[in-house]
Amino acid sequence: MLKIYKASAGSGKTFTLAREYITLILGEKQDDGSYRLARRGGSRHRHILAITFTNKATEEMKSRIIHELAVLAGREPGWTEPSPYLKYLRELFGCSEAQLKAAAAGALDDLLHDFNSFNVSTIDAFFQLVLRTFAREAEIDGNYEVELDDERVIALGVDEMLGSLNLRDGNTRDNLYLLQWLETYMTDKVAEGGQFNVFNRSSQLHSNLIKFFKNISGETFVEHEKDIMDYLDDPRRLTDFDKHLAASIGSCRRLTAEACTAALTYITANGCESILNKNTLGMLKAWQKGRHADGKAPGATLVNILGDAGKAYLKNGVSSPLRTSQLDDLLTEAARCVVDGYEKTRFLDILRRNLFHLGLLKRLSECISAYRKENSTIMLSDTNAILRRIIGREDTPFVYERLGQELEHFLIDEFQDTSPLQWENLLPLVETSMSRDMDCLVIGDEKQCIYRFRNSEPRLLMNLHRAFEGECDSRGTSPQENTNWRSSAEVVRFNNTLFMALAEVTGNAQLYSNVVQLVSEKHVAHGGYVKVRDFGALDRMSGDERRDIMLQAMTDELQSALDAGYKPKDIAVLVRTRNEGQRVIEHLLRLQSEEGRFEGIRIVSDQSILVSASGVVRLIVSVLRFLTATDDVTSSRKKSRREIARLLNRFEFFRSRNLTASRSLIEALSSPEVVEEIAGEAIAVNCLNLPTVVERIITRYVTQADRLSQNLFICAFQDLVNDFVKNGNGDIRSFLEWWDEKGYRTPVAGVADDKSLSVLTIHKAKGLEYKVVLLPFAGAKEVTVKEVKWFKMPPIEGIPADIIPPYIPVNCTSALEGTPFQDEFLKLGGEVLMDELNVFYVALTRAVDRLYVGLAVSRSTSVADYVRDAIAKCTPDYIKYLAEEVPVNKGSEYIPLTFGADGVLEIGIPSAATADKKADITALTPSVTEEMPVYWSSDRDDLWDGTRVDDVSRYDFVSARRRGIVIHDLMARVRTLDDVAPVMTKMIREGLIPSHEVEEVRATVDRLLRDTRANRWFEDTERVLIERPIIVDGEERRPDRVVWTSDGYVEIIDYKTGQENHTRYRRQVRRYMDRFAEMGYENIRGYLWYLDSGEIVEC
Repeated sequence: MLKIYKASAGSGKTFTLAREYITLILGEKQDDGSYRLARRGGSRHRHILAITFTNKATEEMKSRIIHELAVLAGREPGWTEPSPYLKYLRELFGCSEAQLKAAAAGALDDLLHDFNSFNVSTIDAFFQLVLRTFAREAEIDGNYEVELDDERVIALGVDEMLGSLNLRDGNTRDNLYLLQWLETYMTDKVAEGGQFNVFNRSSQLHSNLIKFFKNISGETFVEHEKDIMDYLDDPRRLTDFDKHLAASIGSCRRLTAEACTAALTYITANGCESILNKNTLGMLKAWQKGRHADGKAPGATLVNILGDAGKAYLKNGVSSPLRTSQLDDLLTEAARCVVDGYEKTRFLDILRRNLFHLGLLKRLSECISAYRKENSTIMLSDTNAILRRIIGREDTPFVYERLGQELEHFLIDEFQDTSPLQWENLLPLVETSMSRDMDCLVIGDEKQCIYRFRNSEPRLLMNLHRAFEGECDSRGTSPQENTNWRSSAEVVRFNNTLFMALAEVTGNAQLYSNVVQLVSEKHVAHGGYVKVRDFGALDRMSGDERRDIMLQAMTDELQSALDAGYKPKDIAVLVRTRNEGQRVIEHLLRLQSEEGRFEGIRIVSDQSILVSASGVVRLIVSVLRFLTATDDVTSSRKKSRREIARLLNRFEFFRSRNLTASRSLIEALSSPEVVEEIAGEAIAVNCLNLPTVVERIITRYVTQADRLSQNLFICAFQDLVNDFVKNGNGDIRSFLEWWDEKGYRTPVAGVADDKSLSVLTIHKAKGLEYKVVLLPFAGAKEVTVKEVKWFKMPPIEGIPADIIPPYIPVNCTSALEGTPFQDEFLKLGGEVLMDELNVFYVALTRAVDRLYVGLAVSRSTSVADYVRDAIAKCTPDYIKYLAEEVPVNKGSEYIPLTFGADGVLEIGIPSAATADKKADITALTPSVTEEMPVYWSSDRDDLWDGTRVDDVSRYDFVSARRRGIVIHDLMARVRTLDDVAPVMTKMIREGLIPSHEVEEVRATVDRLLRDTRANRWFEDTERVLIERPIIVDGEERRPDRVVWTSDGYVEIIDYKTGQENHTRYRRQVRRYMDRFAEMGYENIRGYLWYLDSGEIVEC
């Protein structure tokens, strides 16, 4: 039996799923379909697979199951309340409480002692398990890596494809075709006056190319990939198709011009201008000259002439003797050619628009396949297609045998988020289990399907009962089976009424057929509050003015909730997009800083806690940028850009050290050498790989205090660095390019507390609940189709069928109306509307006590417009109709909805917050929480001795600064004069000193060490410390060399390269001397040693 639970928001989905799992793990099904307690077998959990869609849901489900088993077994310490499943399970199994307790204890022991077989996982994790098991059949490496970033792999494929044209073997047949195809495309772009250099990786054209291929690589492409690739095997077919399209377009335009010319010639020759209206003459002349070029449709005048030639004439011209049947025929023919020709050429132009990308698809696919093979990698999006080939051709028992376990029961959560391809892979397993009379569960809610961009398909759940007719039990389809345990009566009743009306207004009555819920008993008397404010009257204001008013209204509601006793953690501001979220955050932060409002409240958001928000991370990135700076710029324009970039980078560096903006700018302008010195020291490490350089920067320039307070960000950044290097990209420049493009947006998991106010997108809020929910820009997103989709190609008159592609990628816009793609386009429009309606539903069902909805204004149709229509529909008569059509219990009645004169709709009365229920403490609750320790780092250069093959260009001796860095590095490795020769040999071997510069370096070092003052620092010493850290002014600093001389002095030497600055550098060395004096040392001397000139200055 397949149990289908349609669990609307707040109806206890997790409760039901856990109950079903516990039923299966404790009971066994008898021949008559009833259940009894199972005998202790020790492996029942091995035959159950519960599938969720997020890691968080997986952990929540596991914890819930273990906790409920522990409660049933009496093993939850300090727990006095009976299990909510106790009565249900006793009646189901027909057993005593003692028997159930013993069975639960045994099942809990079995589960905990065999935890690896506790099969609760995400659908992706389960599919990866199957795929690794069948790696050989799939012809992939069993140790493959999963690449989560499809766009990155596509970008690498595009770069490889374009780069192949520069190789010596670029004259192959495929490359010649590719080159010709690119040349044609770039020539067209030049003619259009737009960007044309697709090889420029920083151009918009190049990035759009990558995004386009990412957008078309969904399940539709996977489904038809073979047909598409078979067609592209012969590139001449696509070239011929393009030529035929161009010829057809040219022919239509020529026939249109000829028909207009014939009509105008007759009119002129017979003096008929006086009887024709100006629009007729104007349109004929425009289309004769090529009106098609501006892309405008034929005017109403020409369209009307097709139905009645008399529409072309003035009133007094209709009966004029100059009007003849020949003229009528010429006008009608011209109008027909214009209208028909426009429709045909419009469609053919749409087809040509993405032909260039289609022509690259085959070669790009080959490049991506080569990358995957070379790197033992598969893209996560590949998994479903590969599994379909495996599961589709194997008997299900064989799949179980290879997995090493036989799954009998499948429990699938959030089924509405399943894609057709994922369900196609799960279906054979579910069908096999049901054929053995095993029970399975599917639980979901079509109304909460908000991941259509991930190929989720709500119709799978809507139609599932038909696919298993007679074999399924469907629940949750009526209000009596659908109780909301989350929200107050006012919130539930408002949502019931509004979404019943919205479903009718938007044509989604079937999807929302089970939207009505009953109010739970605990909430019948629970006073809730709903407020909807319509900002439609602000449509004449500018966007900024309107936004400020909407944010102020949200702020008032936030303040009201806080004044009523709600804690910041109880409140969430939900937005549709990240940009909206950023506006909310900026508004609240401005109120905090300028007006002192909301003091002490911390804003938690998936945007506000990005890894790039850390000053330490920005410091590290600033230094990395200096490592990649080049000095071989010749043009003055590029030099100016470089200097501006360096200035901005220095500003960011000082800003990250907690200096004010003004002070940071002063330091950036007056101290250009500081960051460059840091960068120089950072690369003076024996292993110049990216993680090591980052670690060196952290060790030397991040204070102990910052390592403690910023540990979360530092660890997150190092994880990003290591992941980047693991994927085969170890150079700093590539990392910075990736960082600037997307890495800086990586969120860091934060911990919310009582003073944390959540600002998050509706998608992130799915599955969560808050006592107070504020939607400042509700329904603002326009309901328009803006996608690239694959369309099945129809026959085209005049073009051979064998050169027409089977499918073609098309940009979905209103231009598709009136074309052969119209029906599919309108269907997509309905899906977009459904998606936005579902997002709105998810947002409004997060609230427990208070719900505020600010209805936005948009330039075109949006969900907010449909909401206004729905509210207008909710009259007393409509409420009476609803009560008759979908009856509900007392306390759950529908409510008439009406805006007041001020554009505000209110339900209920704002009330004070109730005390929080004491958090449940279970055996799984951590008894002790530890503070995150300080970030620990070790600066051990010698760990990497002899392991590096370095890039010599990093030490370009043409640059004096680079040469100084190398000399500095060499001197830092020398402890005594006897070390000079072996250190030089080692640096030459490591590639740090180019062979043609060896003599120059040797001569420079000899000159420096001939100075008698310097010579004794390497000869006549009792003790030597090289680059040992000391704390100066609360920060860690490293003098280059400290020696204890035989005559009783402590001498501190700091090496300097580049421009000499005695005053500034002396202060630095004197601070070192003061620190040593505080340690109890006497007779301290300090020196600056300029390695370029050899000058030694006593401080």
